[in-house]
Amino acid sequence: MPLSGLDLGAIDPDIIYLVLVVGLWATITAVYVSGTLILEGLAFFGLAFGLMALAAMPTNWLAVLLLMVGTALFLVTPFVQRHNIWLSAAGVMVQALAGLFLFREGVSVSPVIILLTLAIPFAYNQVVLVPLLDRISRQPSANRDDLLIGQRGRVAMTLDPVGTVQVNGELWTAVLDDSDDGPRELESGEPIVVVDRAGLQLIVEGIKRKRQTRENGYHEDAGEAKSANG
Repeated sequence: MPLSGLDLGAIDPDIIYLVLVVGLWATITAVYVSGTLILEGLAFFGLAFGLMALAAMPTNWLAVLLLMVGTALFLVTPFVQRHNIWLSAAGVMVQALAGLFLFREGVSVSPVIILLTLAIPFAYNQVVLVPLLDRISRQPSANRDDLLIGQRGRVAMTLDPVGTVQVNGELWTAVLDDSDDGPRELESGEPIVVVDRAGLQLIVEGIKRKRQTRENGYHEDAGEAKSANG
């Protein structure tokens, strides 16, 4: 049935509450584990559908605000004090209070549903999300230096030994690596590889010329050895 033909005011309040809570918890999970698109989509659908349904019901909007605050306490707990169970418990109490007074005019959410939506999210937060955030925080993060080193590019303005190179579509001031035995000048258009970074300046070395220099050195050494043997 199209959403435009659905009588939102006739939907069971338990379902509206469940959809809204799922949307809120999908939002929390999407903040912890961003970029999945599935969680973001579920959060958007749950919140949009839940709020539209609430607008068609005799809703206590202060309780809706409390519900969001209670869920937000779970959201901020890992960033304030990750294993502070009391802050999470406060979120449970606020969420329970909001569920009990979510509707007016004799409409109410089943206490059993409220209990389930407190116990399951609380366990989910403590057993799944907080440990997940712990693992993520312990993983070493790759900084931009790590991503640049080893990247290849081309000389944009002659390196003599300082000049400009283009790496990943960006222009950088660069200097030829003084520890390299290659040439001390590279012309525009020649390929380079990034070996290090010093502030806003890349340290690079040529690719083709370096290989040619090594090959020439090898041939010279071979020629000298041949002459000595002769």
